[in-house]
Amino acid sequence: MRTRSTFSISFWISTARRNDGTAKIYARITVDSQRVNMSLKYTIPIEIWDRKGSRVLGRTKEAQEINTYLMEVETELFQCYRELRSRTSHITPQMVKAHYFGEDINELTLKNLFEYHNTNNAHSLCKATLSHYKTCQKYLLKYIQCKSSTKSGLNLV
Repeated sequence: MRTRSTFSISFWISTARRNDGTAKIYARITVDSQRVNMSLKYTIPIEIWDRKGSRVLGRTKEAQEINTYLMEVETELFQCYRELRSRTSHITPQMVKAHYFGEDINELTLKNLFEYHNTNNAHSLCKATLSHYKTCQKYLLKYIQCKSSTKSGLNLV
């Protein structure tokens, strides 16, 4: 049985925390009423944004460049959705975003998640806190290894 899901991509600007008349452009990915936002790393003047068309107004070189980039992002996100759709029936907006950025959520393991967390947050965590995370990782992986050896079907590491 094939299920249907809704998928949409929209672009919007965020003026939050900006007082200089500029705004950042974001893409919003929506799958089955769940959504995730991603920054497109462009800052534009607020007055050149078309809210209805979700594009930059004008025919300047910069406006055409940004609009072309928005079309490319939309096409690539749709392609990511189609690829994920061919592999699995349950898709989340986080999966589409991760696939767009070259990360594959389906290939993540608990061990990889711990290593990613400890590596990327080492600079912002206290030395003792990082030590606690590593201890937790060690015991949890040991527990999973013990359980997977007793149950042949469980492979989380």
